[in-house]
Amino acid sequence: MSKVSSSRFRHLIEEHFDNLDLNVVCRKKRHAYAIYWADDHQPLARLRPTGRFDEVEVYHWDDGHWRQVGEFGLVVPLEESLEFITNDP
Repeated sequence: MSKVSSSRFRHLIEEHFDNLDLNVVCRKKRHAYAIYWADDHQPLARLRPTGRFDEVEVYHWDDGHWRQVGEFGLVVPLEESLEFITNDP
């Protein structure tokens, strides 16, 4: 996949969850996309584009802060990150 524009990232994130009939809200904040459950606004994940094609760094919510996934972080293509979040929120 070629480099993804900022507006396209958000569209792809929202489309992924819509296709699964999961109600989330996606907000762009500080060069990243925070994803929250729509019903209770609990954080689900944060995706920060790396600037390399469609790769993003994945963060999870822990103890009031966004934290990297794993000891060294997780950088994967956008589609893979969405599958990861869906299968292991």
